[in-house]
Amino acid sequence: MSLMMIISAIIFVASKIPDLFTTLVRIKVIDDERNPLARVCMHKLGIRNGLFFIFGVYLTIAGAMVCICYLVDSFWWDLQLILSAIIIGVFNVAVAHYNWYQRHNYFTWLIMKMDHGFYR
Repeated sequence: MSLMMIISAIIFVASKIPDLFTTLVRIKVIDDERNPLARVCMHKLGIRNGLFFIFGVYLTIAGAMVCICYLVDSFWWDLQLILSAIIIGVFNVAVAHYNWYQRHNYFTWLIMKMDHGFYR
């Protein structure tokens, strides 16, 4: 396993932790959650358990991506993992920033724009 794959896996996990923390601290009511899938999990499991369930699913997907890249041993799969880790990591940190400061940044603005376009 290359060093870049290990760093990508660390970026996946490390970037999700601030999002998880700020969501736990800032969200008091389930309806404050903007992610519809997360909201359903929170309704069924509660806020805290729903967030940890989502984090578990996130870790499973990240682990599966790393395993696939390790088993396939292809430059293109490794590149896909590295780019995915960077992009998802940036968006996770941007969402954590929004959760904490309650101000949109460029990346949360993009998410909101895509979200509004999707539901029209």
